[in-house]
Amino acid sequence: MAILNEVINTLKNIIIPRYYRSERGFQTEFYRILSNQLEGKKIFPEYTILEAEVQKRNLEHYGVTQRPDLLIHIPIEAGITENANENNFVNFAFKLNGNERASVEDYEKLEQMFYFLNYEMGIFINIGKYPEIFLNNYEGNYKDRIHEFSIVKDEDTIKIMHAFFKNKELIIEDIV
Repeated sequence: MAILNEVINTLKNIIIPRYYRSERGFQTEFYRILSNQLEGKKIFPEYTILEAEVQKRNLEHYGVTQRPDLLIHIPIEAGITENANENNFVNFAFKLNGNERASVEDYEKLEQMFYFLNYEMGIFINIGKYPEIFLNNYEGNYKDRIHEFSIVKDEDTIKIMHAFFKNKELIIEDIV
């Protein structure tokens, strides 16, 4: 999927050490770089936007009340649909030094977005935890939609681990 290549390229381009010290700082830099990389590319349909920390309201979003870290979607205001569970592409969750419990909590949030709002993909980015991966703890129903990246900046090197399911088998790969 083309968006995964863009995510990996974005992660590789977060080079300032300061961004690895806070979830918000990392997320903001990720947003900036990904937004620039997506500019002019036709990966998603027209009117698709990259949006940070969107407040989901219970009545409008089928019971979902969380505030996702980052979304790629076409908002209802674009006039393409009146249903909040359509035109939802990628939901991102970020965690700084997330442990097993925190990771599972974020997987549950992604699961909710898959179920109620039909997001095509969920990406969990665990900052500072390379090479640890916790995706083996995901017990949800959408294994074909979820990806985990763990990332660390070690001196001048950015190290990235990617985990996902393929045919229900957990695949873990080191990104070079």
